[in-house]
Amino acid sequence: MQAVCLFQFIINPTSFGQSVENLFHLSFLIKDGRATIELDEQKCPTINLHKEYNETEYADIVYKKQVVMTLTMADWKEIIEVYKINEPTIPTREWFITT
Repeated sequence: MQAVCLFQFIINPTSFGQSVENLFHLSFLIKDGRATIELDEQKCPTINLHKEYNETEYADIVYKKQVVMTLTMADWKEIIEVYKINEPTIPTREWFITT
């Protein structure tokens, strides 16, 4: 799979809460070695998926680094504007839809 822009993937333009939840779920994929975040040529963070590792490979291959990332509502609004996000990549879950 090709690398995907982190913001295009996790940001839901209609739900700040779901955007935060998407980032939280992504953190577990990264922790488990199934995904990494890297910077592309334009210094944009991208998500790269990896095959699932077995126990031996996991100990030898997966490099763990931790980062604390904040996402404020102001950040969320700016990301939507800068990256022109009109539709969520991850569908909106029903309990997040407001009328």
